[in-house]
Amino acid sequence: TPKPRQCGGFRVGIESVKARPVRRGPSLAFREVGDDVSQTYAGLAGFFAPSHLRRYRHTLSNAGSPQPSPGPCNLVEDPYRFISPKGAVDIGAASFKQGARPFLRLLAGLNVSIGLLNMLPLLPLDGGHAVIAIYERVRSRRRPYRANIMKLVPLTWAVLAVLLTVGVSSLYLDIRQPIQLDEPPVVTTVSKGVRK
Repeated sequence: TPKPRQCGGFRVGIESVKARPVRRGPSLAFREVGDDVSQTYAGLAGFFAPSHLRRYRHTLSNAGSPQPSPGPCNLVEDPYRFISPKGAVDIGAASFKQGARPFLRLLAGLNVSIGLLNMLPLLPLDGGHAVIAIYERVRSRRRPYRANIMKLVPLTWAVLAVLLTVGVSSLYLDIRQPIQLDEPPVVTTVSKGVRK
């Protein structure tokens, strides 16, 4: 029976006589990792877009004020919002209550996202070191070449400042305005005439 939700729409329970396992293969895993990769880079581009930075500054300045409609129907109020370790633990605890699969999927997504962020070609991230190593290797075909990393110190400090600002502001928002997870779907099964 459809049940109305607080934010509009309906929740529907599912009844089945016999549950069948769904086979998942390597192709699904590759597809899900590919989705994580595209969503991570789209999220980074969306977060650093000028229009979003203005909205993020407004969110930070109004973090203590009550939310206009804090229902359980929004997964995240801001789709490009970074989460701090505190927010990741909160989301992990909520997804663990929904079952092992959502929890493991969350862990896999976090690992892929953090790995991709670490591989951005900026110092002090690992991607920056990899780019310098590749550049030195290409330049060292005829004679050994070492790049002058000291020229990149201002860029390194700028990247560290951005990472620190995003990290502290994300922690602040995760304390003042925790991310609200959507309600888990209602699933009921019928086995041998007994409803579970």
